Amino acid sequence: MKSSLTLFGINHRTAPLCVREQCSFTHEQIREELQRMSAISSIDGCVLLFTCNRTEYYFICSEKPGPADRNMLFPESHIFGNGMGEHVYCKENTAALQHLFRVAAGLDSQVLGENEVLFQVKEAYRVSQETNCLGKNLHRIFEQTFRVGRKVRRETAISKGNVSIASLAIKYLERECGLTGTKVMLIGVNKITTQIAQYLLEHALHTVFVGNRTYEKAAALAQSLGGEAFHLDHLEELMREVDIIITATSAPHFIIKKEKVLDALNARTRPLYIIDLAVPRDVDPALQQHPLVHLHNLETIQPLVEHNAAAKREEAQKAEAIVSAEAKRLAERFF
Repeated sequence: MKSSLTLFGINHRTAPLCVREQCSFTHEQIREELQRMSAISSIDGCVLLFTCNRTEYYFICSEKPGPADRNMLFPESHIFGNGMGEHVYCKENTAALQHLFRVAAGLDSQVLGENEVLFQVKEAYRVSQETNCLGKNLHRIFEQTFRVGRKVRRETAISKGNVSIASLAIKYLERECGLTGTKVMLIGVNKITTQIAQYLLEHALHTVFVGNRTYEKAAALAQSLGGEAFHLDHLEELMREVDIIITATSAPHFIIKKEKVLDALNARTRPLYIIDLAVPRDVDPALQQHPLVHLHNLETIQPLVEHNAAAKREEAQKAEAIVSAEAKRLAERFF
């Protein structure tokens, strides 16, 4: 069962948001990329993990890939082969295993100990399995990865408290502008906005507007909040009255463009707080220059994240010990 596990990736530690945006994938593109990789004869299995903070390729290879193999995996036209060298990390065997375990345990997340990343790793595994690109050995590695992720959360307190970007965004808004009596706009219907909706239910909001490309999904989430759904082509007019916008879609382009919303913004007299949790970004960063706009994205919310990490340093050390021991144990069987 001797194989070579190789990881190529970028994350929030090695690449700024503007670079990570270039390495984003739609659901269909992930499947196409897996099939492209699986067609390479030396690859016996592959998983592509894409989240807002990372794009990582995991390969089981029949032999250790050399420079020529890397050129085949990532030709110059590929996003990982087009000037990304300084941002891309490569890890092999035990180091790759340990990295994967750390990811699943929430140790490599922007918010230390987050739970969502374990579900994202499981989803990446499921998609690879559905496209027949997983392979026997990578299946075993990921099954163990899930066990390690659960063990860390069971045996340490690393996932207690505020452990998501969503919770930290809400905490920021509570501190900066308050939420009681505010009008909030949510754009996108997915796990992160559903999580945000749950936090918003704890506050006495004035109104919640929910917009999405599929109106029916927006209506369902709005109903759970006692709010109102809207079509995205009405976004600009609603911007005149809301206090807060939280957006997290999978759109490949800006949902809120500066030139399209200036009239709405210029009609305002009070500040507008915007939290953009999307990759690629949903909001034109040029809007930050408007005197009434307080815009934050996954990078500028970092100070809150660092405070959260400091409070969990001791639990992180316990989790690191578990991950290291488990990676060493599995590596002895595989490599």
